[in-house]
Amino acid sequence: YVNTYGEPNEYHRAGTTLTISKIFELTELNSYLSNIFQNVKVRIRRDYRPSYSGMGDSGYEFHRYQPGDICKPHGDSEIVAGEPHLRYASAVLHLNTVETGGELVFSNQNIRVKTQAGKIVVFPPYGMFNHYTTPSEEVRDVIVTWFTYDGLSVVKNGINITSNQGLLNGIHN
Repeated sequence: YVNTYGEPNEYHRAGTTLTISKIFELTELNSYLSNIFQNVKVRIRRDYRPSYSGMGDSGYEFHRYQPGDICKPHGDSEIVAGEPHLRYASAVLHLNTVETGGELVFSNQNIRVKTQAGKIVVFPPYGMFNHYTTPSEEVRDVIVTWFTYDGLSVVKNGINITSNQGLLNGIHN
């Protein structure tokens, strides 16, 4: 599917991105991932008790990094113009183990997370959690999603910026 549906990533990272949630033939995989991440959301709800009960996610992206590819330093942001949800967490599921490099680095927190198959890393999407990955000599595969507050939107100057209305009016921040 990566060769058929995958596309070069235009944002902060090199490699190929496949949006699983938008491909009909991957509906079963999408459901499987939904179950995995639902268990994580239940744990977040239990441990951190967010004040809003509507908890969803943005769908699932498969990212393949070839040897030498990186994810450049960036913050994920709570608000993405054109997306109908407000994010409260970013989540990365590592699909393989990388022996050298390929670490997820949070420089403000002085944290380096090794890529290990089955490991899920969850962190706030705020700017203080800027992150990047280091290059590796091996292919690195991950699934990425953002946990969202369903049913909440952000309005700026009377325009809902968490909808396509925000894009049409040129409001991105």
